[in-house]
Amino acid sequence: AMAQEGAEDGARPNLVAPVAEELRNSTDHAQRADAASKLRELATDPGNDADVLAETDVVDNLVKLLDADAEDSARLAGLRAIHAMATRQGEILRHRVGCRGCVDAVWRQLQPFERVVEPTEEEVAAAEEAGAPKPEATKRVVSPSNRIVFHALRCLATMASSDWESTHLVVGAPEGVVELARDLTPLCDILKPDSEVGKVDLIRAKATRLVRVCMRTRIGRECLLRRGGLVPSLLAALAPVAKYEDAGADAGA
Repeated sequence: AMAQEGAEDGARPNLVAPVAEELRNSTDHAQRADAASKLRELATDPGNDADVLAETDVVDNLVKLLDADAEDSARLAGLRAIHAMATRQGEILRHRVGCRGCVDAVWRQLQPFERVVEPTEEEVAAAEEAGAPKPEATKRVVSPSNRIVFHALRCLATMASSDWESTHLVVGAPEGVVELARDLTPLCDILKPDSEVGKVDLIRAKATRLVRVCMRTRIGRECLLRRGGLVPSLLAALAPVAKYEDAGADAGA
């Protein structure tokens, strides 16, 4: 009703608030993923920036979609929405997705994680036939899917390409202290010749781009060498991206 009243007064209706509320209150991963997809579309419109900024918990709720127990579809929806907000740069990046908690959550998508796996129909049928108890759900360590890895790298590259402060936040050295930077081996390992995930061209290209973006500052280069194990010869072979104005290059990926 308030949105309609605002529209009648000539003001722009707030389309973000009901989507943020759905993302906040729903306990169903599919519904929250749908809300994240709607938010992704809304976040690409500069006219919605003020309404996105007004929702102080929207990124916290997107991060919850990246939880290990969520299905890939929900995690992808969360990553895509975070990426859309990162492309907005400015206030949206600095005061919403450009925070340590969100960046940390995106980095975690590159690492193996524990997932609760329900028994398959075949396993249940085999147990029944043998007169054994029904198999219980188990926790297994699984690697992230290639789609998750690609979209996580895409988010990080877009975040890091805004300015030097964003670059340092992404490598985990916002105060410029290399020793306190995050472990960058999950990224640098993708560029090694024996990396399985690195054999996927799109993933290797996105990892290369993120490394090149991080190379734009001395702190970024030192973090890649000392916290990522990137060999100097490979670092020298990768020319850094020249300017902090190309986040849009990731927008259509």
